[in-house]
Amino acid sequence: MLGTVVAGTLAVDLQRNGRIWRPLRLDSVVILFTVGVVHWFFLRPLLHLHGWDLVADKLLHIVVPLLVVVGWLIFGPRRRIGRADLVGCLVLPVVWLAYTLIRGAVVHWYPYPFIDVDAHGYAYVAGACIGVAALITVLALGCWRLDRRLPGGISQEW
Repeated sequence: MLGTVVAGTLAVDLQRNGRIWRPLRLDSVVILFTVGVVHWFFLRPLLHLHGWDLVADKLLHIVVPLLVVVGWLIFGPRRRIGRADLVGCLVLPVVWLAYTLIRGAVVHWYPYPFIDVDAHGYAYVAGACIGVAALITVLALGCWRLDRRLPGGISQEW
């Protein structure tokens, strides 16, 4: 959903920018790529999907993350990620995690096995979350550095 909203705002206004939009654009690239990586290495082996469930899973967890990253690499926009955006892009995942853990404690259901406090305890879940946060941080730093080095992107030339 995030990738669609951010891409849609760019489709409407190629010069889209702002203190809230920049971290959301960074989130759309970094979080969706993280979703793809986590799914590929940790969740995919647990799934035994068939038919349309398998198709939906592949589209959601492999195709969409790849398209978002490739779209950012090819089209940009460029030179819009600042240092403050690196911190700002962590707000959405932290809020999602807090909501998910609070809700999970109430309804005893968690969307991913590695954050299931009932099954693994808080120490394990904290370790898993720190690992995912580290991946998000490294990817955000990588995007920030790449943003300065990649060509202007097609969107700059339109």
